[in-house]
Amino acid sequence: MMESLAEKVRKIQAGEWSAEAVLNEVYDRIEQANPELRAYRVLVSRERLLEQARDIDARVARGETVGRLAGAPISIKDCICIQDPELDITCGSKLLEGYHSPYSATAVERLQAEDALIVGLTNMDEFAMGGSTESSAYGISRNPWDAERVPGGSSGGAAASVAAGLAWAALGSDTGGSVRQPASFCGVTGFKPT
Repeated sequence: MMESLAEKVRKIQAGEWSAEAVLNEVYDRIEQANPELRAYRVLVSRERLLEQARDIDARVARGETVGRLAGAPISIKDCICIQDPELDITCGSKLLEGYHSPYSATAVERLQAEDALIVGLTNMDEFAMGGSTESSAYGISRNPWDAERVPGGSSGGAAASVAAGLAWAALGSDTGGSVRQPASFCGVTGFKPT
């Protein structure tokens, strides 16, 4: 049986797992799988995230309190704003290439406040208008269970990142099924809050 996100984070909080080692494992998987899957459009630099992971590990070793998502590698859909000089928000479109948000979405701020590690932005249907992640200006995302199939959309990159182990969880957006449908296609859980 697979461990839940909460169980994995508890192991980091208890010092049983190293946030640094977890992050390196996830980045190794990304380097191997993302060229074919195209789950991520852009990544935060590994070195910068490793600094954050090492800080979490050091706080754990000192017995200090860490966040409820300490060390959890999380992906963010490319339409959710994050204030980060390495990440331009494009909504899957070349029209917005180079746009850097002047603020982060509340959901992103809350993840960061709980010591989650934001790995990068996931591929999506252009402007979230699609159900397959085939309309992205950055290439078609692939289903990690069968690369000949789509991961669903418009949050297909988010679902594929979780299903392939390229993130422990992901933020997507869902107006008409854009989280729930890709989650179903990729065999992961997708939740649209009421």
